Amino acid sequence: MITSAGIVLAAVFAALGVLPLVTLGQLGLIVGVGVIVDTLVVRTVIVPAVFGLVGDRIWWPGTPRRADRTAASAPPALVDAETRD
Repeated sequence: MITSAGIVLAAVFAALGVLPLVTLGQLGLIVGVGVIVDTLVVRTVIVPAVFGLVGDRIWWPGTPRRADRTAASAPPALVDAETRD
């Protein structure tokens, strides 16, 4: 969803490139290229790689506990069944 929104945003900025005003055309193309690079390179490659390398330390100020994350992500019936075993 984020990637497709970035592509649409880049297309909107790149559409300014066809305007007869040179300054707006240049600005639109530069921002469009920047948004497409951010969308395709940074958000789809670099951010997941950093999360994989850093691991749980990525959530630095807070220290999420495993039990809290399990309880938050699983339905209550499953959490109760796991704790009864």
